[in-house]
Amino acid sequence: MNLITLFYNNWREHGERSAGYLKRTIDSRAASRHISSLKESPDSVVVTDANEMQDIAKRFYKNLYSCEPVSPYHTETILAHILEQDRLTTEEAATLMVPFRYDDLLQASARCPTASSPGNDGLPYEALSFVFRNESLQHLVLRVYNQTLSSGIFPPSWTSTCTVLLPKKGDLNLLQNWRPISLINTDAKVFTRLLTGRIISRCSHLIHEVQKGFMPQRFIGDNGLMMQLVKIEAEQRQSPEIGLLLDQEKAYDRVHPDYLKKVMLKFGFPSSLVSTLCKLFFEIKIHINLNGFITSPLTQERGLRQGDPLSPLLFNIAFDPFLRSIEHAPLFQVFRFRQSANSSELHLVPPPPVKVLAYADDVAVFLRNPEDFHHLCTLYNVYAQASNAKLNLGKTEAFSLSGHHHPQWQSFLNSHGISTWHDHASPSAIRYLGFAICSSIAQRNAFVNDMLLKLQNACFLHSLRQLSFRGRITVMNTLIYSKLWYVLRLLSIPQATLQKFASMGYKFVTRKAFPKLKHELLFADRQKGGLKLLDPSKQQLVLQWKWVRPLLSPSSSQTSPKILLYLIYSIQHHFNTVDHPLPLLFPAMRKGPLGKPNALNIFTNIFRTTDALAKCYQTTHISHATCLQLPLSSIHRSTNPLQEPTTLVKACLPIPPLRLFVLVIVIRVRAIDNHDIWLEPFFLRNFLIPPDQASQIPVGHIDFTPFVDGLLPSDLFSVKMTTARLRQELSPHYKLPFFDPQIAPRQWKVFWNEDIPFKARDVWYRLLHNKLPCRLTLRRTLPTIFVDPACLLCSSAPESCTHFVYSCQHKHPVWEYIWDMYFDTPFSQPALHRALFSLQLPKTKFMYKHTSSFQYLACTLLAIWSSHWSMTFSDSRFALPDVIKLFKKHVTSLNTVEYY
Repeated sequence: MNLITLFYNNWREHGERSAGYLKRTIDSRAASRHISSLKESPDSVVVTDANEMQDIAKRFYKNLYSCEPVSPYHTETILAHILEQDRLTTEEAATLMVPFRYDDLLQASARCPTASSPGNDGLPYEALSFVFRNESLQHLVLRVYNQTLSSGIFPPSWTSTCTVLLPKKGDLNLLQNWRPISLINTDAKVFTRLLTGRIISRCSHLIHEVQKGFMPQRFIGDNGLMMQLVKIEAEQRQSPEIGLLLDQEKAYDRVHPDYLKKVMLKFGFPSSLVSTLCKLFFEIKIHINLNGFITSPLTQERGLRQGDPLSPLLFNIAFDPFLRSIEHAPLFQVFRFRQSANSSELHLVPPPPVKVLAYADDVAVFLRNPEDFHHLCTLYNVYAQASNAKLNLGKTEAFSLSGHHHPQWQSFLNSHGISTWHDHASPSAIRYLGFAICSSIAQRNAFVNDMLLKLQNACFLHSLRQLSFRGRITVMNTLIYSKLWYVLRLLSIPQATLQKFASMGYKFVTRKAFPKLKHELLFADRQKGGLKLLDPSKQQLVLQWKWVRPLLSPSSSQTSPKILLYLIYSIQHHFNTVDHPLPLLFPAMRKGPLGKPNALNIFTNIFRTTDALAKCYQTTHISHATCLQLPLSSIHRSTNPLQEPTTLVKACLPIPPLRLFVLVIVIRVRAIDNHDIWLEPFFLRNFLIPPDQASQIPVGHIDFTPFVDGLLPSDLFSVKMTTARLRQELSPHYKLPFFDPQIAPRQWKVFWNEDIPFKARDVWYRLLHNKLPCRLTLRRTLPTIFVDPACLLCSSAPESCTHFVYSCQHKHPVWEYIWDMYFDTPFSQPALHRALFSLQLPKTKFMYKHTSSFQYLACTLLAIWSSHWSMTFSDSRFALPDVIKLFKKHVTSLNTVEYY
């Protein structure tokens, strides 16, 4: 019974507000971990016997974790790419060995996830934190950790782990398609977590900038954006370059201890620290957990255990020399951004060539010709001979950067074992780090349709749960839509398709609710009467802010300067302008195929975001030089819906371009003279000068900062501009619900945070928006079915929302009884109306202070609701004693198990 009580208390506290809690309650990972059958190799026989499967698992991992010989020559060759300036200084190395303080241990244990599985000793983080806070044990605990740091002496329990298997893609009868996750004792993970924090804070500059995985201030989306920019450039010049997505076989599990040790020493890490880490990672016994059966121990001679906080950083250190070898290779032709066609006018300097992108062991390499492939294989062979790494060419994917078909490349790659090829004719887009890299509209549509189907299946799965509006919003925003948010950052999707995703969310949230709530109501903020469902169209714009913000205001952002350099150049180059804010702020400057509203490129999303920002240029002052850079359409506004002059002239006669240009100017000047169009104040202001000063007008320099300053709100680029607030500022703006009298935000906050039955909150919310299924509303909506709007209880009046809830002569006594029993103020119908519709709640009597007036009202509303529909569908009577009994049951169950 205590466990049941604990479960329901957790549900009450976290059930519909915590996305993590909701996810854990429906997670099916435990079922997916079950291995029903195994085979030793692709050609061997499948076995299902538990003992035979354990033998296969033990042989597989014994072979995987057994070291193979490494080449000292190749090790020295690849370590030569770590230059002297890449090493730790003596001072930086010394700080890594500073003894831990007790506060460090407390902070490290506090940051540990409470839901993490314990190791072989079964000690969870909560128990470990209790031990750490015990004053009598503080000296001993601190001594253990500092002795481990300085001398490499640690408890024997740290050298034993249990490994569980999680499925990956591919044939699950083969263990190579299962990911081994080590369950490490929590006290050992606190030590590696402490070291991770130290190394990252002091040594993150050691890892080459192309590596974005698990490094501070490095963002996975930057690699996706770089891939998009490279692909756009290749498509525009129809280049023959290709990209390779390398697949490394068991990259973490094959790291050789001697290689890792030499790399760390080459980087300047203290030898004592390196020795401690090697003992902690490579002199341990592991037990394989196969369907609950634990194998006998085997020694892990190589490999970085997955599940340890330090493993990703150690892998980055081990992998870094290979990335440097590519960057330093002079024979690698790589991908180069071209000079502008009008370089003499624009004076654009292309950014540095792009050779490789990396996120942990996921590597993308760009090749110009087959010689580049041979150079890549040579470099990887050096790395493999030094570290035991292995490249799986069978799973390596190749794709055309321009999207064009390259039969020579395909034939060449096939001869070297790479059979997977993507270009514009492929049925599906290639995936890079989860982002869809599309070469055609058909690929984009196929990807989006697949995503739509997956989200629909997720909606169906979650719709089987009895959730309130609040719970469904939490599920939709954080569990179902989360897959969509990731891809929306870099994928341009038509507005019509985004509306399909929005409609899916609306249907999920309002499922079985009739009459339906308004669409705008779902998207509005909760403290303004809405439900705060995220709109995919707006969320895509918000996701672009990471790049739009530094483009418009470089000093206000922490975005990587390197990716910003490539993005600015691409905008300048493809839209033929020196000033990259021009196409961002003025749609008329987005010429060419890349500037079309639904073009298949990252610029579409960026332009949509800047277009959605409010602008006020009434007081903007710009220089004459800036005026000359502006497109004509941006310096005037029409008083009448005139046709664009250029289109008007073209429609008349085929006119030579020069004459057309002159005619367009003449038409515009005449329109200004006739007051058909007005010049914008920021432009007109430059010509309102005294005649005697006309010859002394300073031209000034080109500066678009005044236009950026004219974006609203005024603190758009400040740290106060949160994601939630930015979402409200971007257009379109949702129509807020109207309440008479208005309900204050603080009252809405109480409404959403008060501990009341979930169903009662739904009923009350629908009442506030006049969306209860009363007969009068049903008569208006379905007149052929509900002919008579009269109340079924009293038959004396139409059943409106107020009649449904309290004004019916059979329901009014319920409220009067409960009000007189629990509230201080005298009962009146206006007071009840204010409490229900304005959230102006009465005070509770002193003897009933343990329950709030909000809870009493909610339980009353729920009791009336349940009794009404029980009468309607079960032919039970609606009687005052029965309703009061149900009310008291709801109130009592607020603190007991029977509630649910």
